[in-house]
Amino acid sequence: MPRVPANVQALVNFCSEHATTWTPSPTNLGITAGDVTKLKAAIGEAQVALAAQSAAKDAAKAATLTATTKVKNLRTMIGNLVRTIVSFAEAASDPNAIFAAAQLDPTSPRTPSQPPGQPTDMTATLDTDGNITLKWKCVNPAGGNVVYSIMRRDGATGPFNQVGLVGGRTFTDESIPAGVEGGVSYQIRGIRGQLTGPASLMFTLQFGHGGGGMFTASTEKAPFRVAA
Repeated sequence: MPRVPANVQALVNFCSEHATTWTPSPTNLGITAGDVTKLKAAIGEAQVALAAQSAAKDAAKAATLTATTKVKNLRTMIGNLVRTIVSFAEAASDPNAIFAAAQLDPTSPRTPSQPPGQPTDMTATLDTDGNITLKWKCVNPAGGNVVYSIMRRDGATGPFNQVGLVGGRTFTDESIPAGVEGGVSYQIRGIRGQLTGPASLMFTLQFGHGGGGMFTASTEKAPFRVAA
């Protein structure tokens, strides 16, 4: 354990206590009265400096709080004034003249929303209950949420009807009727608000077994095989 404390306040207290103890007979301890006098002076200087430091810290905290409050008020005030000028300019017959006089940038025209992309790379998995799980990819423009409408046609001909609406890029179809001749075909479209993206290529599943226990699927462009 160190003889001299490391903590600042403990150090000051230690020095004060020992200066008092050493004052009566310093020479009996191998030191001089002058050494004790210098120690007492150093203690006093340290105490003054520590008090000044503490006061400076308190002042800094107060100044920081004041500055933060003043800057917040300034930001609110200028924000309100700018919004007022912008509203006034946008309602005027010549908005650009007011923006120029105020030395503010004119309001940028809103970028029209973009429709979703086209779903691609569709895959399918058939489970033991006869349900089809579809997965696909889709690159969409930034901004806004996209949901996907899953359309299905039963058989080789006939209309496509919506069988699902999902927010992700996977969907399990549990409503496939038994014994569908000609298989089932799917098309998927992305929807963002009032905008609808292009439909995927038609994706057809044939329910006859192929070689190796695989189920046959095809798109409008190229056939491929899907695992059961």
